[in-house]
Amino acid sequence: MAVRYRLFSGPGSWPAPIMGTIDLETPTLIDYGGAEVGVRYGAAGSFAAGAITHAFAGIIHVHDQGAGLWDTTFQLPITTSDGRSFHWESTHGEFFTAAEVPYPPAMGTSSIAYSVHPEKIHFLSSAFHGEPGLGHGTLIAERTCDAPELPGEHLKGLEKRITALSDALANLGRGTDLRELLRIIRTPGWTTPAELAFCVALLDDMASHAHALESLSGQLLAASRLVASPVKA
Repeated sequence: MAVRYRLFSGPGSWPAPIMGTIDLETPTLIDYGGAEVGVRYGAAGSFAAGAITHAFAGIIHVHDQGAGLWDTTFQLPITTSDGRSFHWESTHGEFFTAAEVPYPPAMGTSSIAYSVHPEKIHFLSSAFHGEPGLGHGTLIAERTCDAPELPGEHLKGLEKRITALSDALANLGRGTDLRELLRIIRTPGWTTPAELAFCVALLDDMASHAHALESLSGQLLAASRLVASPVKA
């Protein structure tokens, strides 16, 4: 299944900004033996530079060089909306997480998962041969999320669960049971040392669960906002 990236120009000599998309197919693993690994992607997409649309399709071959640096050797043929043709070439690049942190170097075939569909790719040495007017420098591919809206039946089920939990927490938050407990503990003869120990242990455990729920609720909301954030144009 293809994963879509937003493609745009970074540092370099670009007469006009480059903006577009690139779709990377599920890659093929290449095992060179030892610790050397690589991947081969089918790639297709388009971008605009000025008023001209450029379409491309081909293969991107990636070879791990270690230390987070990847050799990206390809020449993707390009055709333009006004009938010209040339190619996009890149000789090396670097893969990044969403937090702008480079992926660690691969340590054999088991860690090739780092590079299957990275969050961001910097094609550090990119050039357009046969069309010098497009310039050269770093091209950046940033992974996007084009997931459709949640199906109606799933959305209703999730809404029902969220509402039920919200109501339960609201009722719990009224604290009527615990206010009654405050009255009971002042009753003469309440309670034995052993029962007091049990009560303290239960209250501490309930408090820890309440703190955990508060923390989980905040984390769930923060993570959901990240998923729902629109992709920048």
